[in-house]
Amino acid sequence: MHPKIILPSLLILFFFSCSNNSKKGEIELNNGEKWKINAEMIPPLEASEKLISDFAAGDKEDYRSLVVQLKENNQLLISSCTMKGKSHDELHKWLHPYMVLLDELENVETEKESIELFEKIEQSFETFNQYFQ
Repeated sequence: MHPKIILPSLLILFFFSCSNNSKKGEIELNNGEKWKINAEMIPPLEASEKLISDFAAGDKEDYRSLVVQLKENNQLLISSCTMKGKSHDELHKWLHPYMVLLDELENVETEKESIELFEKIEQSFETFNQYFQ
């Protein structure tokens, strides 16, 4: 299957198959505690965070390659989603904007835009770590 067909198909599957009931808005803690992510979802999240960290420490030149790798990790993350209920809804509040940032970074035309979007992606993972474990 062509890669340009795989990602949209996975996104559709993700949003409809894992019963997304999330409401737009701020992410909430679980009674003051971080939400637990199911074990199968942790490796792609950790791999993405390492890619971002390594990229930040490196030459920061190949944004397109970074996006490809991050989207591959998202495909693994989505396919391993078994979360339900409030924790699932709260994860969607983080994941959807993160995925939008990746799409935007994939389509930037200037170095300035790339840098700004990369910084937002870094901040997104800081937010993730504030609310999830």
